[in-house]
Amino acid sequence: MSASTHRVVLFVLGALVLAVGRDARADDDVAGAAKAFAQAQEVMLAGDVARAADLFELADELSPSAPALRNATRARFQVHHHAMAATHAAELLRRYPSDKESRSVAEAILTKLTPQLAQLEITCTESCTLEVDGKAIAARRRELFSFFTQPGERSLVAVFADGRRATDKLTALVNHITRARLEPPPKAPEAAPQLAPAPLTTSIETRPPEAKGLSRGWFVAAAVVTVGLGAGATLFGVQTLKTRDQVRDSVETGASDSSELYDKGRDQQLRTNVLLGATAAAGVATIVIAVFTNWSGAASASGRDVGFVPAHGGGTLVYGARC
Repeated sequence: MSASTHRVVLFVLGALVLAVGRDARADDDVAGAAKAFAQAQEVMLAGDVARAADLFELADELSPSAPALRNATRARFQVHHHAMAATHAAELLRRYPSDKESRSVAEAILTKLTPQLAQLEITCTESCTLEVDGKAIAARRRELFSFFTQPGERSLVAVFADGRRATDKLTALVNHITRARLEPPPKAPEAAPQLAPAPLTTSIETRPPEAKGLSRGWFVAAAVVTVGLGAGATLFGVQTLKTRDQVRDSVETGASDSSELYDKGRDQQLRTNVLLGATAAAGVATIVIAVFTNWSGAASASGRDVGFVPAHGGGTLVYGARC
């Protein structure tokens, strides 16, 4: 028989064995398990028992079955992996208590190995994977792990589904069941949601819009100036008329001061004419200012005082401002 034909026969036999003795599960990989089982038989015949044990365990993991686990138990015991052999034997009794061959193999191995090994039962409060001294006990998460180990100090690490880890240390006692319970650490508090920063608000003092146009004070000032100039022109006009009468009387009487009075009257007439012109100009300016004056009553930023103070020989225009 050729090597390839031999492999095919082993694969078919392995598939038949697993189909008869497996535990039915929805996620089983029967074809993969049969392939691993056939390879295990082949390397077993070649004398590589440790490699065969690995493959039998792989087959049992892909599709649990009594033949795969039973052969893995024998292979581990044969290469003196006593802790693993005893663990597989205990699993055989748990899974297949009514299978005569599995029970016979398991009881024989446990009778020999239990007195020299320690047994651990580790419970996880949530489904987890377990590492003992850095080595994984099983590939799949579960809540209970029961296995044998050499006596002594052991370091445990449980890894939970969300990545949290729990650690513990214990002393495994020979021919004794040592139990431990691992639970995940409290979850870190969730970070508070980052709220968008409140928009910066700035208090701005607002002022009512300034009224357009000239302040009424300008009109008042222009009017006062116009009135003041008019008053000055009137005053000078009266004086000019008075001087004119004096000149006329002086001429009629033949007084010697007629020439002086005439010169005085002429100067007064000139000043009167100048003031009249200024009054007319101020009046026109007052009318123009009145057109552009804001009559809405808005207060101006500053106050202004304008006044005309009569004085000897004329008058004084006073203009003042206050902030």
